[in-house]
Amino acid sequence: DIQNGRDCLMHGITFEDINVEIQNDCMCPMLQKSADQKYDPPVKTALPNLISIVNRKYPIRQKTLDVVTRVECDEFGRVSDILYKNINVYLDDGIEQKPMIKFVSCDANRPFENIVIDGLYVNGEKQTNLGLFNVKIENCNPVTLK
Repeated sequence: DIQNGRDCLMHGITFEDINVEIQNDCMCPMLQKSADQKYDPPVKTALPNLISIVNRKYPIRQKTLDVVTRVECDEFGRVSDILYKNINVYLDDGIEQKPMIKFVSCDANRPFENIVIDGLYVNGEKQTNLGLFNVKIENCNPVTLK
């Protein structure tokens, strides 16, 4: 998972030899806002993102002696030369949702560049396309599957 903003440049990153098990009963993530809050998700199960690269306009905290204010920055981060190598995904039988692969640059003037997936396996079988996944790609060139 890569998330960046405010003119940050992230490049030359390798994710290698990663095993992911996705079960039928993945619990929906929730942010606990108080100690007495009970886990009551809006849906019973939800799959986390398998692979995700997103840039956003993250807020910046500006602090004076007495006050902290949040200001939205005007710039998006940049991402290039990312390699995912030997990613093994093990899916339980009967999983209805497709795992998410997301490469989204929120700025067409700062597209992500040179994203490579070299060796993506599902239950031991090498994938030649991303048909088993829920894929969202925006402002990214190229994404290569080897």
